[in-house]
Amino acid sequence: MRRLGRSRVTAEESRNPDRARAAAIALLARRIFASGELRRKLTQQGYAEEVATGTVEELIAERVLNDARFAGTMSATTPAGARVPCGSRPISSSSGSRPG
Repeated sequence: MRRLGRSRVTAEESRNPDRARAAAIALLARRIFASGELRRKLTQQGYAEEVATGTVEELIAERVLNDARFAGTMSATTPAGARVPCGSRPISSSSGSRPG
């Protein structure tokens, strides 16, 4: 089954800022993102780096995207002391011990 938001764009679409904006808005309609995370999502979908960066910068300027709001939302919804996984490394619960 194909997941929404995971489709790759064509070479022509990858340089189209209107398509990138539509993709960004579709992602933001599902949940809040940090600017760097949204930029990464757009490039993963196949948008050119400069198009993804320009789209994110426009959304920030229009106050559609706000890293401070993202941080506030994350801190308000994450229990105190909880460890929030970061990065792309999978979480493994099989070892039961903590590194280091």
